[in-house]
Amino acid sequence: MPTLRSIGQVCVGLCTMAAASSLVLAQTPDSTPPWRRSDSTLVQICFDGLDSTAPKRLKAASVTPTSISGAWLDLVGFTLSNRPIYQGSIEHPVRFRSLLVEMPGSTILAKIDAPTDLPKHIDVWRDVPISLCTMEERADFKVLSGTQLQAVPCPDLGVHASLKVAASSEHSLEIVHLKARGPSSFNGLRGCRESVYGPSR
Repeated sequence: MPTLRSIGQVCVGLCTMAAASSLVLAQTPDSTPPWRRSDSTLVQICFDGLDSTAPKRLKAASVTPTSISGAWLDLVGFTLSNRPIYQGSIEHPVRFRSLLVEMPGSTILAKIDAPTDLPKHIDVWRDVPISLCTMEERADFKVLSGTQLQAVPCPDLGVHASLKVAASSEHSLEIVHLKARGPSSFNGLRGCRESVYGPSR
């Protein structure tokens, strides 16, 4: 029959293991974000100033601390008021620094920077601001080198951007559905930020 002492020793051992486990799972503000290998940074842009005649794709450039890569944002759907919504998959979040998106019908580029609270975007769409718009040539190389861009007024297109960190397969599945059925209808939205269910609580 186990004694009180042996039971106490087992309890101490289990409690120590539990404490150690909780320390491993805990995240401090200065700790490495809990990125997954399969993660990608998904970007979504909606235009309250455009309608169903919007282009099918938007050209973009993704900038990391060490490189530049081309990207595309595909027209994946419309709100109930026919406002176009574009989506693209860019860098793994550990590498994502900035995204330059060519605005429809112009040569103006809108710059979206990785937010400092990007870990809060894991599996959740959150709004991000357009940091500036520019018409500079080779703007992507200037962002890479840390050169300041000359800002110009952003087009009056009602641009709304959001980011989410999710498995890259999520966007791949979205593209499969897009090719099979065409752009979807975002039934929960009248405009880019006007929910049919009213403001969130």
